[in-house]
Amino acid sequence: MARRLRESKAKVAGLKKTVEEENPWKKAHDEQKRQAEWESLRRQTAEACQREAESRLKAQQQQDELARRDREASELRAKLQAEATRAEAAEAQVREMQQARAAREQQQRAAHEQQARAAHEQQQRAAQEQQQRAAHEQQQRAAHEQQKRVAQEQQKRVAQEQQKRVAQEQQAAQEQAAQEEAAKAAGPRRSPRRSPRRTPRKTTKPTPSKPARVTPSKPATRSTPSKAPKATPKKTKIDAVQTQADREAARRQAAIERQQAAEAQERDDNARAALRPKVAPVVKARLQRYHSFVHLLQEEFNVRLKTSPSDADIHKAHVRCLAKLHPDKYRQSSIQEQVEAEEMYKALGNVYDMHKARRRW
Repeated sequence: MARRLRESKAKVAGLKKTVEEENPWKKAHDEQKRQAEWESLRRQTAEACQREAESRLKAQQQQDELARRDREASELRAKLQAEATRAEAAEAQVREMQQARAAREQQQRAAHEQQARAAHEQQQRAAQEQQQRAAHEQQQRAAHEQQKRVAQEQQKRVAQEQQKRVAQEQQAAQEQAAQEEAAKAAGPRRSPRRSPRRTPRKTTKPTPSKPARVTPSKPATRSTPSKAPKATPKKTKIDAVQTQADREAARRQAAIERQQAAEAQERDDNARAALRPKVAPVVKARLQRYHSFVHLLQEEFNVRLKTSPSDADIHKAHVRCLAKLHPDKYRQSSIQEQVEAEEMYKALGNVYDMHKARRRW
């Protein structure tokens, strides 16, 4: 375009020079001619400018069209990429679910094996404890029998000594009675010389007092009551010793049982703490499969509800499900089932709280 303008300007300058050099008439004619040529050149220039503007507009339109097509192509590529990403995410989720199912099955198998091993170990421990208890009871029975034998022997020795002492006292009393009878019988035969000397002494000291002290009846009366009180305290003391030994044995047995119960409780707590991190994600993923809390209650717990249940119906169903999962109902179950019930109890409460908050808003 600029080249054409320069050429037109050069032509106009040449025409001006020719006009100046020729005559006036010719100059006027040439002037008209130049004017006509100038007008034609100007029209051509305007047309050329218009054509260039149109070409530029067409080029701009073509560029806009190409940009629009590029944008559409990029959007289409983005959509295809998003679809591919979603498909990959779905495949990954399916793989994760399969892996989670496989892991859950493996965990269940491992838990079953662990429970079997724990049951076997518990049976072995129970058998060992039973053997220890039997041996301890046998030792206690042997010690008790030995104590009883010692007590019986001691009672026998005491009874024999007492019998010997009573026999000796009876024999001494009999001998003394015989001596007194002999003295009474020999009293009148004594010489008169000695009798006056001894009679005042006998009169001064009362004669019945001496026999009263040495009569066989009094030692018998003393020996008979002394026998029972001496034997009974020894028997009660032995019984008290035996009772104290039984109490000590019962106390030791109770302490052993309390220690065993505490150890068993500690083992159960450690097993629950080890299983809880593995069970919690599985329970959470299990509950996330349902699109609503009502659907969860119907599918997971077989609860029958209306098509559009009220908040009161949902709350009653929730309470019934929590009652089914209460830990008191799983005391006799395995540790795996107890941990699953606890985690399901907690997760169900959290889901119900989320459901209430969603219904409130």
